Parts: sequence; C-alpha cells; structure tokens
Amino acid sequence: MAKWKYKSLEWIHEIREENYEKTKEKDLRAVIENNFKMAKIIVSKLTA
Repeated sequence: MAKWKYKSLEWIHEIREENYEKTKEKDLRAVIENNFKMAKIIVSKLTA
C-alpha cells in the first residue's frame, strides 16, 4: 500500500495495513462473517 500523507493518522493506516495483510488471501464473505461474529461478541460484553 502507498504511504500516507498525514502523520497524525499514522496509527490508523498501520492498523489498516496489518488488517489488509491478514485478510488479502481470504474470501471476502469469510472476512465479513468473522468481523460480524467478533462485533456481536464485543457488543454483548459491552451491554451485559
């Protein structure tokens, strides 16, 4: 991925690059389903 322009946003770009590297070889549907599953777990813990 290309380097970013604004240093103040460096942290979010690093996270996006890490996420891209983890998911670039995976099926899009599997990535979405996994993210949805993880979000449900987090929401249930926050609302318990």
